[in-house]
Amino acid sequence: MIDTPVTTAKSLSKVVYNGYCIGCGGCAAVSDGISIEMGPDGQYIPNIDPGAALSEKATFTCPFTNDGPNEDVLGKALFGEACTHDTRLGWYGDLYAGHVAEGCFRKRGASGGVITWIAAQLLESGLVDAVVHVGQSAPTDTKVLFQYSVSRTSAEIVARAKSRYYPIEMSQVMEEVRSKKGRYAFIGLPCFVKTVRRMVEQDPVLKERIAYTIGLVCGHLKSENFSNYLAWEKGIAPGDLEEIDFRIKLPDRRASDYGIYVRSATVESTTPVRQFLGGDWGVNFFRYSACDYCDDVFAETADVAVGDAWLPDYSQDPAGGSVVLVRSKEIANLISQGRLDGSLAFDEITADQMAQSQAGGLRDRRQGLAYRLFLRKRDGIWVPNKRVTPNANVGKKRQKIYRQRLKLRELSHSAWHRARTANSFKMFTDIMTPEVKRMRAYYRRPFITRAVSKLSRLLQGKS
Repeated sequence: MIDTPVTTAKSLSKVVYNGYCIGCGGCAAVSDGISIEMGPDGQYIPNIDPGAALSEKATFTCPFTNDGPNEDVLGKALFGEACTHDTRLGWYGDLYAGHVAEGCFRKRGASGGVITWIAAQLLESGLVDAVVHVGQSAPTDTKVLFQYSVSRTSAEIVARAKSRYYPIEMSQVMEEVRSKKGRYAFIGLPCFVKTVRRMVEQDPVLKERIAYTIGLVCGHLKSENFSNYLAWEKGIAPGDLEEIDFRIKLPDRRASDYGIYVRSATVESTTPVRQFLGGDWGVNFFRYSACDYCDDVFAETADVAVGDAWLPDYSQDPAGGSVVLVRSKEIANLISQGRLDGSLAFDEITADQMAQSQAGGLRDRRQGLAYRLFLRKRDGIWVPNKRVTPNANVGKKRQKIYRQRLKLRELSHSAWHRARTANSFKMFTDIMTPEVKRMRAYYRRPFITRAVSKLSRLLQGKS
């Protein structure tokens, strides 16, 4: 039974209050009385009108309530007849690693240029009339740097390429989809695609118009303050950042050692990500709390999922490579034709290789998630249903790592507010640096192990 409008407000408030809201805007897209606003931590949150008659669709659509179908149920209904199931990947058909070999797709993309190529192919083949994806905000919108937009030409799709580690919401763009006829492809994070899948079950117009979904393999979402932090570290004060590019490919470096470009009216800088204290994704700076309670890495409800090819044969190439998990027959056909005509330089890979490409993310969303759920249930905090069982069956070392990551996430937000109040970037780094060092120490091997390893290399003639 779906919640009544009265309990809808309580259900959504429970999600927000306990830190599970990802700010996707799905609830506002399907119900009056809800608006999406940027909160003090640089994250979108819903503003619920206490006097409004809310639609029960809002709680069904939210990806972190228990009222709608989960990834297993949605995936089986969408892909179960033609695909194989893997508990790590979800349902899958063809699996690839590689890059786009034609045009400027790879150069303009964050990794192999695959998402942009697929979106352009869907448009050019007539399978869709437009693509809903994230791009730079309009020059007239000075509140946020990025937002969902609709591209209706291949040139627009290419212009909006690249990863955006930045909060976005979909309520406004869904109004455009409703108001303008056509077939659309939607690109988003796993939780956003799940929201859309739940949403279309409640909205026949959207169900007719959203023809394909393209998912990004996901580590976690960052708040707006992650961008401000990167800029401030390069001398651009909060509020003065005019442009940021999170993925600049640097020659003669590994694909993972990309650059970050920031620009203000007086400062312009490109810096390797590893030089930033918070550049390591594992230290969790400005991570959404909701991301700590997500179990979907490979966008399990999307027609195709694309991520970075963090595999030995591909990660050394600074031009970037992608892993591609295909579930849709039509997209599979586009990729097969691209391989035949040389547009795509793709190698077939196994499910194990696909999982290995995101080994850290999967460990965090399985073992780490189980431990975080255990901690919350132990403390009497409500948690949404997940596909892993809450437990503390991890070693002491991993427990320390997961607790420290939680601390770093929470501390990054509070330290940021303190630093902003004091107008001191040094205050932020003084607070965060010791905690980052503490976490990194957990990964170090014991001295005797390091000594034995070094001696072994010397005996083998290695430096």
